[in-house]
Amino acid sequence: MRRYEVILERVMVPYHERELARVIASQVLDARLGGPAGVVDAFQAAQAVTGGDPRWPVPESASRSDVAAVKRWRRATEAALDAVERGFAHVFLGMSEEEIELARADEFLSIVPTSNDLPLPARLLSEARVGLPWSATAAVVVSAAAQAALVAPIALVAQAPVMAHAAAFAR
Repeated sequence: MRRYEVILERVMVPYHERELARVIASQVLDARLGGPAGVVDAFQAAQAVTGGDPRWPVPESASRSDVAAVKRWRRATEAALDAVERGFAHVFLGMSEEEIELARADEFLSIVPTSNDLPLPARLLSEARVGLPWSATAAVVVSAAAQAALVAPIALVAQAPVMAHAAAFAR
């Protein structure tokens, strides 16, 4: 389960292949930073040091460990962007090295940490995708209903709207 969503800004990737580019980037980030939790931690550490945006300069008052945390995040994002470039090299065919460098100058990768504070059935229903084959959608609904059945009776009262939604969704 991912704990973050990858945001690719000004990355030269065909629109219909942006999701694949996000997957490539997230795999590289996970490998470089020790999984989804490590990615979120590294991003938040870099944000804390720079005061908001990890692209901003590191303050001179930052400690060595803070500078190292920002460098670690920046290197991981550069590696992820390079992997996306290699994965979509056909976009750059016919371009010189200078043109590619110019085209990639404004590329930026960021993440948005996601919260899993919803109860499990509600989270499963929220992750159900419209347009999936019926069997995949039904599996999500059945799984949500099964998880809701395992919840204590008092908590079931709080889950009533979710169960009503699941029942309507299953029809």
